[in-house]
Amino acid sequence: ESLSMQDRHSLLPVQRAAWLYSVGMVSFIPLLAKEGLRLNVGGEESRGGLLHGRKNILVDLARCDDHTRKAIVKCKQVLEELREMGLFKKEDIQNFDLLSYSLSRYSAPLFEMLAAWDPYSLITTTGVDGCPLIHDPFSEEDFEMILKAGMEHFPERLGFLFQKYKGKTACENAFDELGVNQAMAVICKCIPPFENHALIHRAVEVAPHLEDKLIKYYPKEAFKRDATGRTLPQVKFHAQLRRGTQTYDSTASFFANAIDDQIEAKDPRSVMFPLMVAASDKKGDLKLACYLLRRCPSVLAN
Repeated sequence: ESLSMQDRHSLLPVQRAAWLYSVGMVSFIPLLAKEGLRLNVGGEESRGGLLHGRKNILVDLARCDDHTRKAIVKCKQVLEELREMGLFKKEDIQNFDLLSYSLSRYSAPLFEMLAAWDPYSLITTTGVDGCPLIHDPFSEEDFEMILKAGMEHFPERLGFLFQKYKGKTACENAFDELGVNQAMAVICKCIPPFENHALIHRAVEVAPHLEDKLIKYYPKEAFKRDATGRTLPQVKFHAQLRRGTQTYDSTASFFANAIDDQIEAKDPRSVMFPLMVAASDKKGDLKLACYLLRRCPSVLAN
């Protein structure tokens, strides 16, 4: 019965152990929750009192208001114990936005543990005004934590650096929030320039206006190929052609200056050669299609 008794703050013993944030008291949470589950403390859905009333102990542990390293390590250990006991479930990370609560330079071990168990929470967790976590107003440390985790679990998506929200990429948002120099210091740390991540190739597809800022930090990428084997000029040519902003009547010089290597390369996103893109576009630029065919008739044999 003592496990069901609430104090003057309406807290159960298991909740009070989390509320006090004493390392010694927090250590008792798994035992109290286990016994509370056996005695049905707080009802069937409260998991032994962990989720009783308005108090969510999982949130308290993920947030860990005691920022000492000893406390952070203990909260992480308790969450791992609750996970082994089946009292902390994978879906809780997204359901309770635990990544948001653990997003602090003090709580990095907690954030990393949660992101490792459910990497997709990096996509679904929202911040202020419902924006994706990587778009949330943040500090330099927060940005590094999010981008580092994103690169660890989603390197093919460059840690969501170019994910758009309300027309703006996370990269642009970081520039606005932190300043270009600080933001780039974090980006280069998480996405080292000496590694071939084809960051510039991705940028020119999603946000071409960022190329000049980024190329200063990744100059060697101008001479490398992306995962599909395309050079940077090929990627730029395909991206501009897909946008439909270049027509033969208005910008004939753009296509005249294109080299055969660009015209002959298939666009992996549309799975078509530039000639086919020009001919199949909704607006149908037949003059362009004819020009590209005259330039490189060999594409018809592929």
